[in-house]
Amino acid sequence: MMLMTLVIGMGFTSCEKDDDFGIEVKLRNSNNGGGSVEVLTDDFLGEGRYNSVELNIDNTDNFWLDEYRSCKAGIVSVGRVSGLSKVTDIPTSGWTSKVSIKEGHGYIIRGSKNGKDYRYARVYVVDQFTGTSGGIIGATIRYEPDWK
Repeated sequence: MMLMTLVIGMGFTSCEKDDDFGIEVKLRNSNNGGGSVEVLTDDFLGEGRYNSVELNIDNTDNFWLDEYRSCKAGIVSVGRVSGLSKVTDIPTSGWTSKVSIKEGHGYIIRGSKNGKDYRYARVYVVDQFTGTSGGIIGATIRYEPDWK
């Protein structure tokens, strides 16, 4: 009986935790070392050449996108979610080139050449971290590149 309780308890515990998938990185803002991550990569436009969209953090702690080649990209917040696996619905409006970073919130990034055939990536902000002076200098994110 005790073993059955332990097994059932372990099953419920694992359901409460976010999925351990995607890529987790600490990304600093542009005033503190910068850096970026590719969220849409390779030939995602089907042109037979390399295209990409990179996610960055600016000096005011906003996500912004760097577009390469003929790609046009946008980002949208989907609000507070409990993890990357909960970033599932693709909004039809609200797309922009820059969005405020909020801990515990999810984001979707899209890229397209023609404005209608989109590819998507999803991002979840695990936390924001501070420097020795106390100001926010970046965020820990979990993301799934080339999601859809």
